[in-house]
Amino acid sequence: MFFDPDDYLEREPGAARSESKREAGRLARAARQRAALCEAMTRVAAERGLEGATIDAAVQTAGFSRGTFYRLYETREACVLEAFEHCADTLLTRDPKRVSAYLPGDELKD
Repeated sequence: MFFDPDDYLEREPGAARSESKREAGRLARAARQRAALCEAMTRVAAERGLEGATIDAAVQTAGFSRGTFYRLYETREACVLEAFEHCADTLLTRDPKRVSAYLPGDELKD
């Protein structure tokens, strides 16, 4: 899975101060669901284009309900933006030289 749930657990409000095992479990489940939905949205966008990346397509791909989606995200755009930010962060932190090869003003490099 490209979208690591641990990355989302760090972003979850209250994750750092979770006092109970039950709350920690809830936060971990939400992090896994966010990661799965972002991955599904990314796959759907890659297959159908951004306009075709609908909530229905993403939840069907991820195997979740629309209710789960709306519990985690207010809008489709919020999910798309989170997925995009995760991809950009991952590329920049894992292989900055590869990313810089595609920046404006640089020629394409191997």
